[in-house]
Amino acid sequence: MCAVIKSHECLRLPDGTTQTHGDDARLLLKDIATQKKTSMLAEVLVVVKGLSRDVQCIKNELAEGNMTPAASQGPGSATAQMFPIQLPMANENDFNEAESLLKNESVRQKMVARLALVGGTNSEHLIRRMLALL
Repeated sequence: MCAVIKSHECLRLPDGTTQTHGDDARLLLKDIATQKKTSMLAEVLVVVKGLSRDVQCIKNELAEGNMTPAASQGPGSATAQMFPIQLPMANENDFNEAESLLKNESVRQKMVARLALVGGTNSEHLIRRMLALL
């Protein structure tokens, strides 16, 4: 025996359960909402990936000294003042010079800031990228 529920017809399914027409409409609306959410999330993902690439390019330019954080100065003497250690180090003399410069607190802080721009997905990746820069 099938009763009328909230003025909707009741449908008996082969597995013995019952379903109303209102349930069908709700399921259809739920499917449409899910499709719209999926579509919106795909669009957001595309935008986020583009922004991520842009941020990585800016970080690389900052790390290479082609750009300053204030973006008001270009490469040249201002960059040399900002990053007094020439990277990558080519030989032991460059290394020894960098080591002596790093004894100065302000130079050490600038180097830490420069290396912090390298980034990475995990600690191993970060360390490998930092060492490649040095």
